[in-house]
Amino acid sequence: MAKCGGFVCGLFVGAIVGSAAGFLCAPESGEKFRSRIKETAEQTFDNLSNKVDAVGSDIKTYVDNVTTDITDKVNQYKLQLEDRISDIQKEVDADIAELNEELEQLHTEEENHKKELEAKIDADVSKDKENA
Repeated sequence: MAKCGGFVCGLFVGAIVGSAAGFLCAPESGEKFRSRIKETAEQTFDNLSNKVDAVGSDIKTYVDNVTTDITDKVNQYKLQLEDRISDIQKEVDADIAELNEELEQLHTEEENHKKELEAKIDADVSKDKENA
């Protein structure tokens, strides 16, 4: 943008210097000279205004394109993240299911051990009663 601003400024200064040099070198009456200065100044202003409008339009187009590109990239990354999160959730759910199965097995083993111990205790109590 600094280059574009420099160009427009250079264009403006060049037009003014060229116009001034042309006016000073051309012998004319004061009224004609003022009229030409006014006309040239209006043309220069119009040209400059058109250039500024064109640069503004180019900048707007560039910003719109960059905004679109950034939005597209963000949406693409969002979809990738959502897919990855979904995959991780599936892995976590599978791990939880596996851990629940292991927990159920441990609970069953605990119940079996408990029953075995109760049976041994009952047998030992019965044995002690017989011996007593």
